[in-house]
Amino acid sequence: MSLEPIARQLAPGGLVVFGELHGTHEVPAFVAAAAERAAATGPVALALELPDALQPGVDAYLATGDRAALLARPHEFWSWRCGRGGEALFELLARVRALPDARVVCCDGTWPTAQARDAGMAGAILAGIDRWRAAWLVVCGNLHARSDSPQWMAWHLRARHPDLVALDGGSAWVITSADGDGGITKLGRSRGDTRRGVELFAHRDARGFDGVFHVGPLTPSLPVALP
Repeated sequence: MSLEPIARQLAPGGLVVFGELHGTHEVPAFVAAAAERAAATGPVALALELPDALQPGVDAYLATGDRAALLARPHEFWSWRCGRGGEALFELLARVRALPDARVVCCDGTWPTAQARDAGMAGAILAGIDRWRAAWLVVCGNLHARSDSPQWMAWHLRARHPDLVALDGGSAWVITSADGDGGITKLGRSRGDTRRGVELFAHRDARGFDGVFHVGPLTPSLPVALP
């Protein structure tokens, strides 16, 4: 798996945004590998599209490795079945907590509009960047990862950090009906694609992406089983 195209961003002061459609094992595993690569050169900070109310639980998990400390946090997030709260989340957190100097920031929250949400998530990440010099890896839905318009989170990040690299990716577990039942959806671009690694474009595309990250064949990360 080649991470060489973003080697400069995987060093202290670098910023990479991984845009996904939530719900695979492969995307979190790819990000974990990027975090491990970054840890070889210095501190790592991982920003996740998780409600900020879960921050104490995430911190407790990172300190103890006890997943019950995170799942015990009373929040409706665990019942949303949107792909963000699957087993792969714990696979990612377990690998990050093994790194020598790593932090995790829950950057989502409650805002009055979708655009305010994107600006608010960016604000949470920028506040962290101001406090901690690290290689920053951001994992979010691939709409938030666009940088072509101020309605998207990555636009606000790029305004402060023009060297940001925004990458487009894909996923598998999504809400498919209004009653909240989940279903597995495979992106057409990912079917049969065995490539793994980062591919940068010659020029930023119309959506504000600098490239794509390939994770190989996708498998769904099902929602975590609550205690």
